[in-house]
Amino acid sequence: MKTINIKSFLIGLLFGLCGLLALGAATAKKGDIGRYQIACNDIANACFVIDTATGQVWRKASGSSARNFASPEEWKK
Repeated sequence: MKTINIKSFLIGLLFGLCGLLALGAATAKKGDIGRYQIACNDIANACFVIDTATGQVWRKASGSSARNFASPEEWKK
């Protein structure tokens, strides 16, 4: 039975890791991550959602009807 020496094992391991790093370093597609930002103001008792792509702002004040904070599309209604 043939045994593999430590040098060959380490070289193979390094090549494998380099291949994985090269695949992981590929450029990611630009998505909507970070597109919406939220800011709340205790004095005005309101929260604002800002669409950083279009500049549109939605306002949700306390006392107004409940809206889905996770989806600014719902605030347009």
